[in-house]
Amino acid sequence: MTNPVAIIVGHGTREAQGIAEFNAFANAVVRHVERSWHGPQITFDRAFLELASPSIQEAVARCKEVKASHVVLVPLMLLSAQHMKVDIPAILADARNTLPYARLSLLQAINVDSDFVQVGFMRLIGAGFSPDQPKTAVVLVGRGSRDEAAIANFGRIASALGQQVRQTIVEPGFLTGIGPSLESALSTCVAAGAQHIFAVPYLWFYGYLVKNLPKRIAQWQTTCPDLRVNIASHLGLDQRLVQNVSSRLQIKLQGLLLASNI
Repeated sequence: MTNPVAIIVGHGTREAQGIAEFNAFANAVVRHVERSWHGPQITFDRAFLELASPSIQEAVARCKEVKASHVVLVPLMLLSAQHMKVDIPAILADARNTLPYARLSLLQAINVDSDFVQVGFMRLIGAGFSPDQPKTAVVLVGRGSRDEAAIANFGRIASALGQQVRQTIVEPGFLTGIGPSLESALSTCVAAGAQHIFAVPYLWFYGYLVKNLPKRIAQWQTTCPDLRVNIASHLGLDQRLVQNVSSRLQIKLQGLLLASNI
């Protein structure tokens, strides 16, 4: 019997707003897949890597209860770094001992994707940005990582956003990890002559980092009191992103089901 299960995985947060946003996005993905999927019925579940429940391990345990034939973890994560390369694969390896009869698979992180860049651009426009504004710069704000490949991919995302904003400078700035910090990116924009900066948090859901961003910018801005800084909304729920994740999941499941039938 074919009984696929898709576990939508969030990073997790202690912020109720962030949990609500994740759940709303997961619900939207489920609705989209149920409208467009033509294979065997998919059982959906959701889990968090840390800071919230249920855990991935708990969701995997429920797969045993429903006798899942295929299990796909769908992490809603923007970049492949420690969590995607080490933490979740380790959980998946343990899950194979729990579900030896099931085919387990991990959907990859988003990394560089035009849909996500476009939504970032729309958040920038929503904050009042116009490509024709003089002496304006953009800081693309990332969570940060110690993974050099993830840092490089974020730079590519900043470059892709730069193609959308014409001659406006776009600087990547990170809230944690290695790479240029948020504050150094803001200072680079000022050194380039910017008098108005738009900060775009390239973060998926609300959490501590989104919550603390205005405070960090305000602390830095004491050195440049005449500078204007607008903070755009984080990525959040957008139908393009829902469709993107839904399509990735369906393509993955189609491949798994086809392989199991060969």
